[in-house]
Amino acid sequence: MPTVAELTEAAPKVPVLELYAYSQVMVNRAGLAHLSLPAVRVSTDAGAYELADDGLIVRGNSAVYATFSELPGLASVDDRVNSTQHFFRELNRFGLTSIVDAGASGIAYPDDYQVVADLAAWREFPVRIASFLFAPNPGTELKIMGAMDSGRAAVPQPRRSPAGRVCPGRRRRSAGLVRA
Repeated sequence: MPTVAELTEAAPKVPVLELYAYSQVMVNRAGLAHLSLPAVRVSTDAGAYELADDGLIVRGNSAVYATFSELPGLASVDDRVNSTQHFFRELNRFGLTSIVDAGASGIAYPDDYQVVADLAAWREFPVRIASFLFAPNPGTELKIMGAMDSGRAAVPQPRRSPAGRVCPGRRRRSAGLVRA
């Protein structure tokens, strides 16, 4: 795994965040400048933020997720669709056609899955996805699981244009989503 100094040397003007097994994050100098994270060593029960080589090392599961919450998102739907398409193409480039979304905390279901639902309506949808979802709010687990078992869950549906077409693009057959 490269060091913070190596990340900064490889991309001095481009923010870089490297994740290792959801237990450690390394951020280069440019990335540290764009995040509102502490620039000094702070240790808590949840983890540690440590300034190193003009960048940052974050250790501990809770601290790693707190770092993710500071990351900027893609503002437009078109950018999210484009980014997701590129990610799926990269998976295909390595021969992967099926993946597992093991779920994560901090993911807003169904909103954060809308782009995948849109893309799944396309014939060119290049992967099959098995998703393991977490209840977004404590105490709603039984309600969500009951709705999923009965088929009444709030599963994201492809958005439609005023003309009734699936957005973005037209309705096409897909490899589909697999609910595990």
